[in-house]
Amino acid sequence: MPLNFILRAMIVHLYRKYIPARIRKIIYIHFLRDLLSLKRDFKLTVKCKLRYFFPCFFSKTEEFELYRFMGHYGIMQTPYPSSLKYRGFKTKVEINPMNGLPFVIHEDKKLYFPKDYTFVQINYAYKNLLMEQEEDSAHRYVANIQQLTGATLLDIGAAEGIFALSAIDVVKQVYLFECEDQWIPVLEATFAPWSEKVQIVKSMVSDKTSEKTISIDDFMIDKDKTNLFLKMDIEGAETDALIGAIQTIKESQGLQASICTYHLPDDANRIATFFQNLHFPIQFTDGFFCIKDKLRKGVLRVGQTTDAQISPSNSNYLSE
Repeated sequence: MPLNFILRAMIVHLYRKYIPARIRKIIYIHFLRDLLSLKRDFKLTVKCKLRYFFPCFFSKTEEFELYRFMGHYGIMQTPYPSSLKYRGFKTKVEINPMNGLPFVIHEDKKLYFPKDYTFVQINYAYKNLLMEQEEDSAHRYVANIQQLTGATLLDIGAAEGIFALSAIDVVKQVYLFECEDQWIPVLEATFAPWSEKVQIVKSMVSDKTSEKTISIDDFMIDKDKTNLFLKMDIEGAETDALIGAIQTIKESQGLQASICTYHLPDDANRIATFFQNLHFPIQFTDGFFCIKDKLRKGVLRVGQTTDAQISPSNSNYLSE
């Protein structure tokens, strides 16, 4: 085993053993995060800077403009003008003395975060959540939340639950699917005022039901499938989850969906093809989402198209 690998492992072990977790978190937020980001994004930074300083050497494509934008303003997942207004963003974070959980006020409602999140972490997380749903963001789930009026929302990959919280006043029913332990008490606190129409499902959603997973078809087998809205953001597991929801999708009436398509390189084409084969109208959000040094299509909207329905001949949207 190389000596440098052994030394690095020893340093990491000693750091984690003798530096308390809370101190490590502070060090990460105020120092290591930027340092690690610089290392992680070095190749992308060079790519963006070259296009910013030497534009004459590159083809003037949409991707070029986004790389050039980041060459000027810095690396970001949503490289669009609306992101700039969040520079220096600060929000008020409070602690609920009853449950000890921190929260922010989002659209006049309490949005909770895990107890071990620092105020700096919460500010950073909430800022990114807002940036993702700006009108010019490729990560925006719906053009207007009123599209969910009277719908049953299946929020698959709910995390903190901000999308469901924005829709809570207009939807008929909400099922929150989340497999990570840290988010369960958070979701329980956030949606306590609407407990009569919110159900939290602690499970990973996949193509079949097992000890640790559940399929949407099995979950919905005895439930009303009228006016469903599927939102999926599950770190590249969207395709498996859709396979496990195919019967529900076929039987549904008035189905709408917003499916994240940027986690894996071929997600955009695979997920678009899945819905095209079922004869649903589909449309990607405008622009691209920047992840892992790549620009990829962000969200596929299903049953929400206006005037840009995608056909099989123009569904190759990967930008690698």
